[in-house]
Amino acid sequence: MKPYYYKSYKISLKLPLDKLEACFKLHAPPNWREYITLKEYHLSKIFKFNIGSKIVYLFKYGCVCFVNFNEEEICIFLKYIDSIIGGIDYNLFSKFNETHTEAINDSKCESFNAGYIHSVCIILAKSVELNKLETDLEGLLDKTEKLINFLQSGKLSVNKKTTLTISRILRLEYHYANNIKIFERNIFDNEDIESKASFDRLSKYYELEERRKVIQSKMDDMRNILTTYSSYSYNQKEAKTYWFEIALLSLFPLSYVVSFFI
Repeated sequence: MKPYYYKSYKISLKLPLDKLEACFKLHAPPNWREYITLKEYHLSKIFKFNIGSKIVYLFKYGCVCFVNFNEEEICIFLKYIDSIIGGIDYNLFSKFNETHTEAINDSKCESFNAGYIHSVCIILAKSVELNKLETDLEGLLDKTEKLINFLQSGKLSVNKKTTLTISRILRLEYHYANNIKIFERNIFDNEDIESKASFDRLSKYYELEERRKVIQSKMDDMRNILTTYSSYSYNQKEAKTYWFEIALLSLFPLSYVVSFFI
């Protein structure tokens, strides 16, 4: 049995995979991918020595997964990547992460080992990204409660705070829609039955589908609150404009009456 150590981190809101592909002279496949893979050949350029059977997965939505890396090697790698693309967020790095350790039987074929490693890395990255979405949603739901309170009290004026909350909700919805593929099941090249079973088993272990449903439900709740608030706010403004127009129109006959008496 050979132990494998997996560590996945959120390091940015988005990674420019095209820039990284150019740097490492990778050839992107014609179909859409959400990640690139760096293996021994590419990693040796960073570390200046044979790194062994270590692998790095870099994901479009800002996550990275390391296979058999220690802490020092992770720091060296991130500094190198930061020198290329910049914008590595170490606050995200320290807050959103997942680890996984498992042994793979040496008697199993090499292709299955590669497929299994592939599955673990993708599942861990998805779990980290879901954790970030879950945290952002919790924070925004607390703020949308204030919008509910405004609705109940009839205070529908849009101030700086409500505008900021609404913009954050819209930004999160855009991020959610732009990265919707993280919820899809990945189709691997030359996928075999065992690799597919491993992916599905790990998805269930990390509760990806259940978490997706919770996120979708909370997104729907926020969207309904935002729609209701915007509708009532618009109606209130429309009503004020309507009564203001009536007041202005009423001044015209009043001016004739005043001029008559004068």
